[in-house]
Amino acid sequence: MALATQGLRDAALASAVGETEAGFVLVPPRPGSPLAELGVQGGERLFAVDGQPVHSVPEIQAALRKHALGETAVLRVGPDADHARDLSAKHVSDYPAG
Repeated sequence: MALATQGLRDAALASAVGETEAGFVLVPPRPGSPLAELGVQGGERLFAVDGQPVHSVPEIQAALRKHALGETAVLRVGPDADHARDLSAKHVSDYPAG
């Protein structure tokens, strides 16, 4: 995804800076990326991939790697868990952007 693990803030880091909400904070997606085209905003959180809650970057990468590049994965994204929505996004990478 243009999500991949790009734009994820590790839960340990989030905890260290005082964040307590579940999920991984997303940075603003790159213009034209699959997530940008779906309307994902920076500051929203990733809660699950294909219905499986994710709690670490390795879990997110493992979930994404179940899909070949170009296949679609379902991401649970939202400002908080109560307002999250499921989005279908094309898998384009599962490595952090450099």
